[in-house]
Amino acid sequence: MLTIIIAATRVVPFPARSLLYDFRAFDCAGAVAGSRVDPYRAEPLRRCEHATGNFRPDLAKLAVPAPLPGYALVPFAILARLPFPFAAALWTAVSLLGLTGAGFALCRISRLPGRVVWSALALSAGFLSISLGQVVPVALGALCVAALALDRERYVTAAVAAWVAMIEPHVALPALIALGLFAPRTRIPLGIGLAIAIVASLGLLGLEANIEYLRAVLPAHAASELTNEEQYSLAYALHGLRLPDAVALLVANVSYLFVAAVGILVAQRIVQRGASRSLLVLVPVAFAVIGGPFVHVHQMAFILPAALVLAGSVARGTRALGLALLLLAIPWGTFLPLLSLLPLVALGIGLLAHDILRVRTGLAVAAGLAAAAFIIILAHGLGARPDPSVALAAVSDGRRLAEATWSTYMHSSFHSNVGLFALAKVPTFAGVALFLAVAVRAAFAQRRTGLTA
Repeated sequence: MLTIIIAATRVVPFPARSLLYDFRAFDCAGAVAGSRVDPYRAEPLRRCEHATGNFRPDLAKLAVPAPLPGYALVPFAILARLPFPFAAALWTAVSLLGLTGAGFALCRISRLPGRVVWSALALSAGFLSISLGQVVPVALGALCVAALALDRERYVTAAVAAWVAMIEPHVALPALIALGLFAPRTRIPLGIGLAIAIVASLGLLGLEANIEYLRAVLPAHAASELTNEEQYSLAYALHGLRLPDAVALLVANVSYLFVAAVGILVAQRIVQRGASRSLLVLVPVAFAVIGGPFVHVHQMAFILPAALVLAGSVARGTRALGLALLLLAIPWGTFLPLLSLLPLVALGIGLLAHDILRVRTGLAVAAGLAAAAFIIILAHGLGARPDPSVALAAVSDGRRLAEATWSTYMHSSFHSNVGLFALAKVPTFAGVALFLAVAVRAAFAQRRTGLTA
């Protein structure tokens, strides 16, 4: 029935040109860096991306940035030596392996049934990120492996896996800090990892490009999406409140540091009270994507591992946490591509409602259908976006950072559905708030009766 509705309304769920959209940027940045050219500039990055991708005519001047540090571009520099189809297939396989590793690790740590873990991860960390070629599945899998290794006192493995997760640096960094602070036996391998990362970055990019990354690329990329209605960052919210851009970014950066520090403290407190040591990795990571300068919906999946472990062994039976899992399991803001997976949306929500919230089967089915209906309503409310071609032509100088075209693209096109995307964010932000409440209560509540080893 849902498929018939989609066909009748002539909605195209997932444009073919969106497949591996982000991987193209990473792969091309790796190719450019491998040829000893600055991968952060618009050219030759743009030329490579348009040679391998099916861009719309109005995006002929767009260069999609690849704002990864030098060490994180090394694997893409290696993949870029392969023909693009083979490189893309290999990266997809690695991403699937990362997601699979995350699922199996969380099943063991959380003690929850596999159907609960996979229902939570499949769409939030799987479909969108893998189809776009994002780094989220790899980082998520590495973090969950690190958490399992720490739980089993395999400190070298934990440190190595945590460094693999640094392919998504702003997410994994708080976990590395927590390991160094509270798991002393990881300090030497963490230090070795840092040395390797520095040598790899300098070897691939040289000193000048690494300095450029820290001083220019990171600030420019955070600023580039201040007007993007699909952002989940504090900086975007503050921009919407008419704060000057510099102030919005400063407050969001300070907020990131503060929230990450709180996450490390909360993790340490929960573990001190008898919870799994895996939370020393997972809780800081969850806090790292809350209230920062740059957050996309696919990165909200990093909250789920901590929520699953809390639900399985710390706050077992807590309905607020169960509801948080249900709300975070679907990347609601990606409603258009989710139209092609409405049965999975309904099934995932239904299973979580039945197994975590312990509702009756009929009510669980109703929850799943309501979730699918919400996706349909959002998708049908999406309005056309303005043509950015004229604006992009004005900033097409290849010597500029790729963020120049990206910022212009966001500013010129990603502001016509603000209300719709705000509505799509409500379930996610509600899930975040519920998770935070449960995590902080588990760390600081007077009674410890809800905690288990």
